[in-house]
Amino acid sequence: MATMIFRRYKFMQPVWVRIFVEMVVCVVMGIPVSGDPSKLQPTPTSWPTYRGGSQFHGVAPGTLADDYELTWTFKTGGSVKSSPVVSQNLVFIGSDDQCLYAIDLKSGVKRWEVKTNGAIEAPPIVVGNHVYVGSFDGQLYAVEAATGTVAWKYPTEDKIIGSANWAPIEGNDAGGILVGSYDNHLYFIDAVTGELYWRVATENYVNGGAAVDQGHAYFGACDGGVYVISISKGVQLTRVELNAPIAGTIALKGQAGYIGHYGNQFVKVDLQTQDIKWKFEDLDFPFFSSPGFWEAGSALVFGSAARRIYCVNQENGRLIWKFNTRGKVESSPVVCGDRMIVGSADGWIYLLSMVNGSVIWTYQIGDKLVSSPAVANSMIVIGGEDGVVYAFEPIQCISKDVRLEATNGR
Repeated sequence: MATMIFRRYKFMQPVWVRIFVEMVVCVVMGIPVSGDPSKLQPTPTSWPTYRGGSQFHGVAPGTLADDYELTWTFKTGGSVKSSPVVSQNLVFIGSDDQCLYAIDLKSGVKRWEVKTNGAIEAPPIVVGNHVYVGSFDGQLYAVEAATGTVAWKYPTEDKIIGSANWAPIEGNDAGGILVGSYDNHLYFIDAVTGELYWRVATENYVNGGAAVDQGHAYFGACDGGVYVISISKGVQLTRVELNAPIAGTIALKGQAGYIGHYGNQFVKVDLQTQDIKWKFEDLDFPFFSSPGFWEAGSALVFGSAARRIYCVNQENGRLIWKFNTRGKVESSPVVCGDRMIVGSADGWIYLLSMVNGSVIWTYQIGDKLVSSPAVANSMIVIGGEDGVVYAFEPIQCISKDVRLEATNGR
């Protein structure tokens, strides 16, 4: 079921002036302005999206070290359930204190903050020179990454919890932003003007993010369906029924989607034939965590409310290894080389071998971790429910003059 709704908003300048200014700024800053999804791919120095790219593979380039040490912390005014993204040496992350923060990656010093009218649990996304993030106030915010100036905000009719994503548009190099809302809709909004292209209705909340590939958007909804939407037309092409609420974010590989649900299964779905290729289940606990891919081992790794981290074969879903934690694992792992990093509600960060699940490094935060890590510039960044953003570096990389704590002025 798709509803095509078009809205226009008045701005201080005509839209063509805004687009021209955006393109000039991008050229000056060396930011690509073409409609190229590759600009969302992570690099050794950036992690611009919640899962490291438009298909949400959860893979960072490079390798993870053997040992890390805390290099800085940043205290916010509320729990940090949002997941960080990194671009141009800035960390962007939301907090339950209703603010979006920009923090210097190396020093932990705040660059700016933007106050919304609701908690921010959604992960931000960086596209070009803007950061996009949803809030519990139901609005999608477009914020200038360098200054924290709000360029525009678009109102949905209920809270936004999931990550936004970017998709190209034919004839519009700036592209558009996809975001789901608890008003049961997926929205597609012009990235520059904040004008609505379309919205698609589901039968329940849209909690996770929408992955993008080959002109289509893919997402799960709490009505139990996995939706495939034509981005150019804003119409539903396919709906695969999983018969249980889907709160997590889908990951794509080829024509397959990988996602967990509240029917206590993690599944591989053929998004063309609508066939369920395999189902993984262990204990009677749901799956919220999104997977990270390990191509060298044809495997993927994800967490579970059963307090476990699972590694399974991509092709058949057979268990390769499992690792027990002491709390729910709703954080989504990031795979880097033959290792992975993830947080747990037991308050620990786990760095494990993708080969056999053995422990390489751990760190105890002390409070719940729902946030998913970002890996960039050899650093690991993650948020905690104690309201603190934590940054780690390999021990040999730490400079003596780095401040161990940065505050936001409160």
